[in-house]
Amino acid sequence: MLEKLIDFFMKVLRLKRVPRSGWIYYGVRDPETVASHSFNVAFLSLILCEILKKEREIDCEKVLKMAILHELGEVELGDIHFEGRRLIGDAVEEGERRAVKEILEEAGLSSLYPVWEEFERAESFEANLVRALDKIDLYLTALDYEETGIKRLDAFWKTGANRKHFGVHPLIEKIFKILKERRDG
Repeated sequence: MLEKLIDFFMKVLRLKRVPRSGWIYYGVRDPETVASHSFNVAFLSLILCEILKKEREIDCEKVLKMAILHELGEVELGDIHFEGRRLIGDAVEEGERRAVKEILEEAGLSSLYPVWEEFERAESFEANLVRALDKIDLYLTALDYEETGIKRLDAFWKTGANRKHFGVHPLIEKIFKILKERRDG
């Protein structure tokens, strides 16, 4: 059991070496890794859970599991940017499902698969919150890249595709508005 767990840990460690391909597509040199993005999404999820649980019922444990697991398939598939996903279509989603299922089964952690699947289906408040925070992290990172002079990302800010889940809670829209104002300010 411990051998399989260590194999799992070593496999997931690969995410530290997988660059976020969307940033490469936009011309960012030396972009963040999938692991650093996943950490930020988990961190944002933790903080937003602490805020939102004061006003509504929310399963913070599930939110954190989703945030940590949401890019697990990229251990095997790498990070496929949005244009690649558009061209490949459903094969990416099917590949991610198979990869996540196999990775978790090999580690004896199949019980986590339904949480990942719920995130993918975006059928719960928790799933939509993590999906929104996944994109908020993109905007935070884009703003950081711009403010530190790495790259101007005008096209990235113009597309509405990344804001699909922002209606999950008014706080998400407010966060995005402030980020946009900072950028435009």
